[in-house]
Amino acid sequence: MAELRLYSDAYDSIRQASNMELGHEERARCYLARLRLDAFFSDTVVVTDSQLLDGVFFLDAAQRRLSTNLPLSRMEVRCRASSLSESLLRTFVRPGDENLAGFWFSAIPAEARAHVQTELARYKASQVNYWRDLISALKAIGLDGSVADGLEEAWARWIEQAETGALKIRQWNQEFSWHSTVSSRMQKSLFEFERSIRTVAGREATALALKKQTYRSTTTGELTKLKEPYPPDSEEAQDIASVVAWYNQIYHATAALQHDCNSVDSTAVASSNPFSAPLRTFDRALNLVEQGKRPDKPDQATRILSIELPRSFTAGLASMPVDELERCIESQRENLAAWRAHRDLWRLKLAIEGLAEATKTGGFDDKSWTLDTMFSPARLLCAAGVSAAVSLFILDPFAALKFGLSTYGGANALKAAGMLASPRHRVERQIMEFAKSRSSLGGT
Repeated sequence: MAELRLYSDAYDSIRQASNMELGHEERARCYLARLRLDAFFSDTVVVTDSQLLDGVFFLDAAQRRLSTNLPLSRMEVRCRASSLSESLLRTFVRPGDENLAGFWFSAIPAEARAHVQTELARYKASQVNYWRDLISALKAIGLDGSVADGLEEAWARWIEQAETGALKIRQWNQEFSWHSTVSSRMQKSLFEFERSIRTVAGREATALALKKQTYRSTTTGELTKLKEPYPPDSEEAQDIASVVAWYNQIYHATAALQHDCNSVDSTAVASSNPFSAPLRTFDRALNLVEQGKRPDKPDQATRILSIELPRSFTAGLASMPVDELERCIESQRENLAAWRAHRDLWRLKLAIEGLAEATKTGGFDDKSWTLDTMFSPARLLCAAGVSAAVSLFILDPFAALKFGLSTYGGANALKAAGMLASPRHRVERQIMEFAKSRSSLGGT
């Protein structure tokens, strides 16, 4: 069976910044649990150089010397150059450009981001010849010294991990045609998507996304501004959120292809509408629940995990020794292979049972929680769906289920579907049938 390589937007630097702050121990623990869960279900978790070097979670782990707690043996960092240090330098110093690139930092304080971006674009590239020169540049343009020193400390630690071989580095496909791939996928899915748009504002947002499709930060920023005048629950705001969700799915699907991933976890956007047949099938139940039976908004931990789990389990998963996690993954290799190959729900349950047992080494021993209460069939699938690499949803950028974070989380969407379906197993059968139909990258 081919290696399952996961690209997840949970590790997008913007998402990391929205989910936690530097030094927030509890949220860092949730992110570590999420990463370990993804590593459990997939062979390789792929992150990019910018997600690592501008990601709050990864920088926090390096600054607090916790990087060895990450499942490094099951991670791969895709870089724009052959080394991590050179990739960091090339992020800011572009061939032929007189000034540095105006990089939008996600990992620095929000109030400093616009200023740093503007001033970097005015800083002479000739003054930056080594990655540590970037720290001098950041201090020279006014970034707080302690913030710059924190970046330097974290960057140095990750570069050291890469140079010693503890962290796998692989240069990404330089021949990949990013612009044409994004454009092709947007045009291919446009007809079905436009049928979900109900307002003039939504059509304007769609036109904007098509026009500026290859510049994600600019595109999403302008779409966000376009939504500001409208009330959050208005049709206009929902349509614009749907455009953002559609664009993000295509962006992340394209990134997965560029980085040789055969599975992608693309998170939905709050308030967006289902714009494809699978989304309509599985989100209708959630929408009905929201019309008067709205579940509580998830806390930050659930946003990070994209599934509700007992805090003691999350803590146990994050706290267990990393070598114990490796032993657990190896011991469950046959069960996970059976799930991937045959969608064998029983073998998936056995694999997660083994993981739950292993988390006891990290302190998980909550007698009130049993495997059945933690992982009902729907939640079992949701746990596996946190990592699309288990083949529950093989990459389908145009008709992907909102299986990560929906308005209230994928777990709640499934619970809502189970609550409204009669009998409940009918929804579970639908999910399994849909899973069986996902068999190749970019399937329809």
